[in-house]
Amino acid sequence: DRIRQRALIHYYREDNLEAARAVWTQQSSPPADQNEIAMVAEIQATAGAPEAAATIERLRKFHSGEADVMLAELRFAQKDDEGSAAALEGAFATFRRDPWALPRFTQKAVSRAQALGSANPALARRMIEALREPFAVKVADIRRRVAVAFLTSQVDFKGMCAGAIGALEPNVPWAADFL
Repeated sequence: DRIRQRALIHYYREDNLEAARAVWTQQSSPPADQNEIAMVAEIQATAGAPEAAATIERLRKFHSGEADVMLAELRFAQKDDEGSAAALEGAFATFRRDPWALPRFTQKAVSRAQALGSANPALARRMIEALREPFAVKVADIRRRVAVAFLTSQVDFKGMCAGAIGALEPNVPWAADFL
């Protein structure tokens, strides 16, 4: 129980996936509840572990959007950008209608979409379209709009910049990478 508790603290409270991974490896039992399943799904998915698919399906029984985010992480780790993009599109569709989506996963998904579109310009337009509509109760809304603004540089900056930046007005992020 202490191992489980320490891993969960590293994962949820400290947002330290590597520490959670290191502690969880000492655990011999499978994840027992939704929180542990989500944590283990991310530990396995980011490592590209083959057993991640089964854990992701266990997570899907509780949180389908979060499961799609973990599937995107797994596909990304497996160097399958197309599969990662498709999973993110599914996650975003769920997040638009699910007000109970966990913010940690919505934020992770938006960050992955931005990274994926930035590294693979062919997928940038898809990620912009997938992020265009807000999520339920506007979860991760600023992060979502900032990601769209960043991705316009990969697609059609001149044509899309005004709309993407305008969506952030009047409080445009004051950060060096954005400015």
